[in-house]
Amino acid sequence: MSGPGRRSKVATAIETHDLDGIGAELESRWSREQDRWSLRRLADYFNAELLEQMLREAGSTTVEIDPPDLYDRVQSDDRTTRTEAERLLERAGVDVDALRSEFVSYQAIRTYLRSHRDAEPPTDDGPTVDEAVGTIRRLDGRLTSVARDRLSNLDDLAIATPRVLTSIRVYCDDCGARLDLDDLDDGACNCFDDSN
Repeated sequence: MSGPGRRSKVATAIETHDLDGIGAELESRWSREQDRWSLRRLADYFNAELLEQMLREAGSTTVEIDPPDLYDRVQSDDRTTRTEAERLLERAGVDVDALRSEFVSYQAIRTYLRSHRDAEPPTDDGPTVDEAVGTIRRLDGRLTSVARDRLSNLDDLAIATPRVLTSIRVYCDDCGARLDLDDLDDGACNCFDDSN
């Protein structure tokens, strides 16, 4: 089930670590109509499964923390929690740097599902970009109107004729990309690269 071009990071990890069946499971959880999993949730699930498999490969049977919880700790923003989890993995015989390098992003999951499994999410699963942008524009217009009315009625405001301007931008926390509402139709952040 491999698409054209080079193998994705997800497909490579599945093959390297004998994660048989996980591809079909990812596809099922992303494509189903009810209780569909997000790409981020699928990436976290995949990475926890990868961590568990690398523990098995290291011959470890002594780690008493569930792999999903251990994965959360390895990814924690709290340095102490993260360091303790990394030391636990090292004691279990897992190369933490190698493990981290094999963790995948939600974009890599998306690429794998679309390019290697020809999977698509359900088509009627929420609003389109156009519908969402339209709703946001209406809310923005309402916010501007209410703010202008409120400011105009303030006796102690030292602005003769207040004019209110609002601006909505979408930021990606991962890569720092910034998109205006007009760019959302055909825009994508820098994260959407098959190498992730």
